Amino acid sequence: MSIADEIRKLEELHQSGSLNDEEFAKSKAAVLAGTHPTATPGTRLPQSDDQNTIGRAANRYVDLQVIMTVVGLIIFLVMLFGVILPAFRG
Repeated sequence: MSIADEIRKLEELHQSGSLNDEEFAKSKAAVLAGTHPTATPGTRLPQSDDQNTIGRAANRYVDLQVIMTVVGLIIFLVMLFGVILPAFRG
């Protein structure tokens, strides 16, 4: 993946809200400096907390999906047992 592709991917994550401004700036600086793992093909760099922002952003997105699924299920059950089923009884 080229540096331009990596920056484009970071920009998409930033626009979608997966990366905050600070994470985006750090990741972009790392890519431009050539210290980001995907910026230098074939070179394996140890990942510090600063370089793992894309992974943390992906984890936050998955966490959000799980939370929203649980909230949706709770709302569905409340509607089913509080509104729909009592309407059939009566």
